[in-house]
Amino acid sequence: GLARLVMGCLEKDPARRPRDFSILSRELAALEFPAQQPAEGSPGPRVELRPPQEPAPAIEPQWRRRDLQGPSPDDLRRQGFRRGLVAAVFAFLLVAAGFVFLALPRWVERQVPVAATAAEPPAAAVEAGTEQQADPQRDLQALAAAKTRYEELWPAVGERLAAIGERGASRWGSELLAGADEQLARAEADAGELRYDIAVAALERADANLDQLEQLAGIRLREALAAGAAALDAGDAGEAKAQFELALLIEPASSAGRRGLERAGSLDEVRGLVAEARALERDGRGDEAAERYRQALRLDADTPDAREGLARLEAAASAEAFSRAVAEGLDALQRGNAAAARSAFERAGRIRPGAPEAREGLAAADRAQGQSAIEAHLAAARQSESAERWQEALSEYRKALAIDPRLLPAQQGLERTEPRAQLAAELEAYLSRPERLFSNEVRNAARHALRQARSATPQGPVLARQVAELDALISAAETPVKIALSSDNATEVTVYRVGSLGVFERKDLELLPGRYTVVGSRAGFRDVRREITLLPGSPPATVVIRCEEPI
Repeated sequence: GLARLVMGCLEKDPARRPRDFSILSRELAALEFPAQQPAEGSPGPRVELRPPQEPAPAIEPQWRRRDLQGPSPDDLRRQGFRRGLVAAVFAFLLVAAGFVFLALPRWVERQVPVAATAAEPPAAAVEAGTEQQADPQRDLQALAAAKTRYEELWPAVGERLAAIGERGASRWGSELLAGADEQLARAEADAGELRYDIAVAALERADANLDQLEQLAGIRLREALAAGAAALDAGDAGEAKAQFELALLIEPASSAGRRGLERAGSLDEVRGLVAEARALERDGRGDEAAERYRQALRLDADTPDAREGLARLEAAASAEAFSRAVAEGLDALQRGNAAAARSAFERAGRIRPGAPEAREGLAAADRAQGQSAIEAHLAAARQSESAERWQEALSEYRKALAIDPRLLPAQQGLERTEPRAQLAAELEAYLSRPERLFSNEVRNAARHALRQARSATPQGPVLARQVAELDALISAAETPVKIALSSDNATEVTVYRVGSLGVFERKDLELLPGRYTVVGSRAGFRDVRREITLLPGSPPATVVIRCEEPI
């Protein structure tokens, strides 16, 4: 009884411990302990009372009040309160010392024999009529360890039992479930009688039963799914629904179970649609039959009869469409319409990828289309060549060679038009930017291009115009232009690319067309700078250059 009371005080859950010390006192008083008297001649423990030592003398104050007046009434009241408080504290300490030195030793003497009494050995320790005295400390430790193990196992086993029960274990594993439930009940009963070691063994047996139930759940789940699928194939919607509901009860997260239950719900309607589609297919109404098959697949995409029937109808329609596309392509080739033939053969290739008829038809269409394109490019190139549009002719010949690199007319046209296109482009560059001819280097290059143009054949009107215009521009660029410079006879004038002209009031010059820089400088004055451009045939101009801003 003492061991049970001690273990109750050590409960982890505060609600299972004694609520207050009065209950604990009553339970202790209810326990019966064998009387034990101290041995003769050995008196009980004595408590020696010792008076407290004399307190150290108080420290004498070393200061004096400056004023000689006595304390006020308020000061006297405060001092009286302090003295009363000190007296109360001293009285309390005397009472506490009396309790410690007088009452407490007698209470301890009554409790020591009780604690020293050996506990009776548990019934489990007695084997085959042999009695053995157990160590009380070791028994308490073993009991505490068994209780801790029980408190760890009981919630986990209880939760597992509840969870497996919610999965319908009573329908597919009733024996194992009843065994686990029975072991759990035994464990609770043994724990109520503080036989925690026996309770732990019962919980472990219940846990083993639950492990077997978990394994059996996987087997029953597979069996239910297989039976449900077989019922679907046989057209038995009721059996399929029952099996898939059992599968979902065992494993609520089973996607196969959910899908099977959905299929079972629409099985009768799907079978009716499939039967109707087959009848329409036999009557040669393929489009209507295909629509029925599609309706069945929308209800149940896993219906094999609907998938096979739709695939059969689509294959037949595909074969017919393929034959029609090939026939259209061949007809277009005979009419010389390469583009239409290519479109038809491409459609046939999409219907039946890799079919030799479509591949060969595309090759024939490409050849016919290529020939047509070659003729169109050659005609356009000849027309551009006769109009002296050499760049366009060159582009058309290159397009024809991209289709057939061995095409001789395109090769000859390329050799003929490429140098003429380069010459025409060079002449147009000079004509579009005549100011470039003001440079000696550019004029020399233009003269060389002009000689090539005069020796080129054939000589057409476009080339003649380019030669005449370029010749006139070169002549104008080499004809000097008159210009007058006005100064103040004190400014030193310099014309870049011409030289220093000194000081003067007016000076007339003849310069080739181009851009010139005139700079004036004078001691004590800021330099001036003028940019002038002389164009061919421009009237004489006067430029003022004077340094008039003092530094």
